[in-house]
Amino acid sequence: MPNSFQPRLRPKGVKGKTRSRQFNEAICKSCGEPFFAFRRTRNGKIEWQKYCSQKCRMAGWVADAAMIAHGYRILHCHGKNAIFEHRAIAEKVLGRALRRSERVHHINGNKLDNLHSNLLICSNSYHAWLYANMAKRYQQEHF
Repeated sequence: MPNSFQPRLRPKGVKGKTRSRQFNEAICKSCGEPFFAFRRTRNGKIEWQKYCSQKCRMAGWVADAAMIAHGYRILHCHGKNAIFEHRAIAEKVLGRALRRSERVHHINGNKLDNLHSNLLICSNSYHAWLYANMAKRYQQEHF
């Protein structure tokens, strides 16, 4: 961000709590539209918002390099952040970010098969129940 911008405490048209946030005029990295970005702190670093909306933020997720960790494919966004591909696909289909309490289950058990028809979004408890029942059935069939 250029230093010529002067932070404002509440820009016109912005509603809600803004007491502790400072806003700046910025341009969205995805669509190029101007918007009011707010300042946030992550890991001790101050950074400004880069996207005007959740939709533009999700459009920014592209596969720079597909890596595999624990059997899952990982996507990189602009070379910085990393996310599991199945979670990015689930978020894109839902149109919102997944909650911490939500898990993405591969129905056929293949961790690299990330078709949206193969992904099931469920709670932590249901996901644990699924794995316990699958393990029981596997043991009954094979032992």
